[in-house]
Amino acid sequence: ASEPSGEFIKNGVVRNIDRTAQCLTNIINMLEGDLKKYSINKVYVGIGGYTLHTIPTKVERGFEEDTHVTTEIIESMILEQEECIDNDKKTVIEVIPQEYKVDNLVTGDPVGYNCRHIVGEYINLIARFSIMNNLAKAFEMAKLEDTDNLVTPLRLAEAILTPTERNLGCTLVDIGASTTTVSIYKGGRLRFLSVIPLGDRLITADLATL
Repeated sequence: ASEPSGEFIKNGVVRNIDRTAQCLTNIINMLEGDLKKYSINKVYVGIGGYTLHTIPTKVERGFEEDTHVTTEIIESMILEQEECIDNDKKTVIEVIPQEYKVDNLVTGDPVGYNCRHIVGEYINLIARFSIMNNLAKAFEMAKLEDTDNLVTPLRLAEAILTPTERNLGCTLVDIGASTTTVSIYKGGRLRFLSVIPLGDRLITADLATL
C-alpha cells in the first residue's frame, strides 16, 4: 500500500505532522483491509533524511596504576563522549565505536585488558532534534507504536555489502528521489555518513531541460 507524500515530506523529512499522520492512517487502513481479520499496532521506522550525518569524538582516561578495563568503564566513556555533542538541536541516534588504544595496543574490544591509559574513538550518528520529534509525533497521532527505529543506511549496508568489502574499505552511494546518502566503511566499521539533498528527481529535471 502506498500514498503520495511529496507535498509534506521533503528530502526524507516530515514537514507537516498532521498530513503525515493522515497518510500513515490511510496506509494502515488499506493494509488492514487486505489482512481482513488482523490489525496493525506496531511498526518499524526507517530513519534517513538529509540532516542525518556523523560526528567523530574522542575520550581519554588515565589511571595512576594498572587498571582492569571493564564494561562499566567503556559504557561511561561512551556516555562522556555524547556529552561533548550539542544536544539542544541534535539527537544522537546511534554510537558506533571505532577503535580503542589501550596503552600502545589498538583494539576494537578493550574489555579485559590492563592499562594505565585508554583512548576511545567514536562515530555518532546525528539527526536534527526537530526532525526526529516530528516523525515521532506523526506516528503518535496515527496511533502507531514504533517497535524499533532503524537507521536505513546502516541496514542497507548490512544487506548489500559483504564483510570483505566493509573490511577492505568501500563507499556505498544510495541515490534516492530527493536525497543521496554516502556511507564510507573501513576495517569493518562505518567511518563516515552524510545525506546530501540531491536526488534523481532533480537530475531528471535537469536532463529534461536539455
